[in-house]
Amino acid sequence: MIATAAGPPAGTGTPALPVMPEGAGEGFLWHPLGAGRPLPGRPFVALVPGAEAPLLALDLPAGLRGAAREAVARRALADRLDRDPATLDLAPARLAGAAENWSALLLAAPGAAARWRAEVAPAGRRCLAVLPDYLALPAAPGLWTVAAGAGAVAVRLGPGDGFAAEPELAARALALAFAQGPGPAAVLRLGPAEAAVDAVLALQPGLAIALSPRALPAGHAPPRILAHGERALDLRRDPAAEVATLAAGLRRQGAALVVALLGLAAWAAAEEVATRRDLARAAARRAEVVDLVRRDFIPAGPILDVTLQVTRELDRRRAAAAAAPARAPLERLRAAGAVITGAPGVTLTAATLRGDGSVALDVEATAFADLEALAGALLAAGLAAEVERLSAEAGGQVRGTVTLAAGGAP
Repeated sequence: MIATAAGPPAGTGTPALPVMPEGAGEGFLWHPLGAGRPLPGRPFVALVPGAEAPLLALDLPAGLRGAAREAVARRALADRLDRDPATLDLAPARLAGAAENWSALLLAAPGAAARWRAEVAPAGRRCLAVLPDYLALPAAPGLWTVAAGAGAVAVRLGPGDGFAAEPELAARALALAFAQGPGPAAVLRLGPAEAAVDAVLALQPGLAIALSPRALPAGHAPPRILAHGERALDLRRDPAAEVATLAAGLRRQGAALVVALLGLAAWAAAEEVATRRDLARAAARRAEVVDLVRRDFIPAGPILDVTLQVTRELDRRRAAAAAAPARAPLERLRAAGAVITGAPGVTLTAATLRGDGSVALDVEATAFADLEALAGALLAAGLAAEVERLSAEAGGQVRGTVTLAAGGAP
């Protein structure tokens, strides 16, 4: 991974886009931003200068997953750049199938990202994505693609890496990539001659250099465009807005659970003070509260003041939500809500987002079979659902907790 700058420059004027500034893709157009050109009237992918949106590599533990991996990566990059994580517009680089063990972040200055979002906003759904120009280059395993033009050079170091820079800086970065190894089986060289870059390629002994995909060595995998997860790095994403939307949704969905827990804690405390004669019952009630709090809020350590400790834990989770976007849990909750709405005899009473990314749904039903049928319907809808707790209530009602694990159905 080659980082061409410590952070993205502010960027002014017409950007230099060395790859496909106005050409057509498969069913869409390429459209460079910042050049003052009108937005296309048909679907398009907008390109921005790669030097303003670099991929930055990080050394992350292999076992770290999900939101925890992203939070650690954000903090590490913020420390490296000596910046507040909240001021950085970052996205995990899940390229070439790296869904979990990704090791780089796409970085864009918030001001630049906001400018790009505003420029494509009038196009609505016609804009398929906003990407750095180097991600528009064709890529394949064992192939590096180098494109020059418009005073800039874009480089794709296989499906999972790339950068863009001015010719002299690009040449130094390319030479470093060859020195770090392993090198490619071939290089696809696009665009006009660029002395500094071409000199670096000429120094590589035995390197096959093709000027078009058709000229690649026989048997080499054909390079493909936007076929390696590039659209997941769409710079239209606004992490701060996604976090705010998720937090608002969770507050609405989880209000019933929070009120119930705090009300039960207050009731148990009042019973203990007012009714000395029924200490055993009061202790049992408190045990139920502690069990709920232990399950959903405080998995370890002493529980001395339920109200205070639950309030602090909620504050900590809200603060954590501001550091890492978490879009998937709300999407799972919405999908589950549609299934529950159509499930006969089942009512959702509360929903809780747990620290591991799972969502716990507290439901009421008229029979145990209704809950089992609900779990099957959630699985059929692509949700990893599991019934954790079941209990019979007075009047023939049944209560249960259905957990939606992170990810899809097994």
